Amino acid sequence: MRRRDSPNRHTGQEAPEADDGLSAEQLARREERRLLAHSALAALNGRQREAIDLAVRHELDAVDLSGIFGVPAEETTRLVAEARDDLADALHAALIAQNHWKDCPSVSALTESWPLSPQTSASLVRHVASCPACGSRETPPLPVDRLLSVLPIAAVPADLRLDVLTAATAEDRADNRRAIAAWTEPFDEYGWPLPTSRPPPAPATGRPRATAARSCWPSRAGSR
Repeated sequence: MRRRDSPNRHTGQEAPEADDGLSAEQLARREERRLLAHSALAALNGRQREAIDLAVRHELDAVDLSGIFGVPAEETTRLVAEARDDLADALHAALIAQNHWKDCPSVSALTESWPLSPQTSASLVRHVASCPACGSRETPPLPVDRLLSVLPIAAVPADLRLDVLTAATAEDRADNRRAIAAWTEPFDEYGWPLPTSRPPPAPATGRPRATAARSCWPSRAGSR
């Protein structure tokens, strides 16, 4: 988590995606759905995207998220709620852009490329909110968990489990374990690493921390 907050962190390496054994047709449909998901998520800021991903795909609750973000649980609850609302608006706009872009000159002009960039997605959301024709158009309801289910899942390296178990139990790696423990401290009362650049947040109130089939989507009408 400290690496995530570091401005000098390396972000150029991508992990290979898990192999789902899909056919070429299924892969093409999944890619189409991913473009829709990316277009909708582009309207959110980075903190909102991270919060909703952790809450929906990883099923973390407000207390878990408060440990990750270093803020009170009440603030993470508001963050996730606002992210859900903004994502619903962005998805509605993205579905209009995907399936009804010919019906509105402004939408057609905004969505000349696909998927949408963050700036274009935000502009599209504002347009739909102010356009009587686009704003009244109904789009199929799509739960957030289904929207995010098509996003890539990194494959776990085959030798990772053995390496972790060896690092945790081998007698000749005891010095490594002590060094790792010293390097990752300090932790909060729940075991989350605390930011080293700011004081620890107040303990979250409430209950103790918890341990942490795709369906058909609309397809883009026509081609550009």
